[in-house]
Amino acid sequence: MKTPLTCALIAALGTTSAFAETKALDPHVHGAANLRIIQEDSYLAIALDSPAASLLGFEHAPQTDAQHAAVDQLTLQLETFTGAILINAEAACTLDDADVAVLAESAHGDHDDHDEHDDDHGDEHHEEHEDKHHDDHDDDHHDDHHEDEASAHSDIIVAWTLSCDSPTELASIDVLLFEGNTYLENVSVEMLLDSGPKVQTLTPGNTVITLP
Repeated sequence: MKTPLTCALIAALGTTSAFAETKALDPHVHGAANLRIIQEDSYLAIALDSPAASLLGFEHAPQTDAQHAAVDQLTLQLETFTGAILINAEAACTLDDADVAVLAESAHGDHDDHDEHDDDHGDEHHEEHEDKHHDDHDDDHHDDHHEDEASAHSDIIVAWTLSCDSPTELASIDVLLFEGNTYLENVSVEMLLDSGPKVQTLTPGNTVITLP
């Protein structure tokens, strides 16, 4: 459950003018994720918003044992916080609250990656699919299958609240979500710290946020 502090700080991220331009990074794009961090004295609020495909490789309800295991493992990783994000020990930050929603229905209206994919490969993919499955599926099932696939967009939404005994010692935040994950390509980070706003993009080769 979100604490009042979590709600207030995460809401502030969406309304602060410092982030007005970077809010354009929000659309549901596979391979990408958004991380927002706000500091208020000794408190930190961190919000993760990602297409499920960026962290799981799929967005539908788990169907196989492997997919069920992947959802369970990711949920545990996010709930413990330290499995997903590592803050330098000198700041002495401890988790107060974690609100985790895995495979939540996407609230984003834009699906940029799918639009691009459809423009470039729609006809080719349709023809290949017809050839491959003509003997196994009738036309009605084929249409239903693609309608279900097209509408299966899910997100992973997490809000963490932390207390830091030595907030002035905050020096680095390492995002561990890239480890062992071949689906995640970049994380757009927006921060509002006591020292001011900061924006950074993380990649598999650059996973650490260096704080001033």
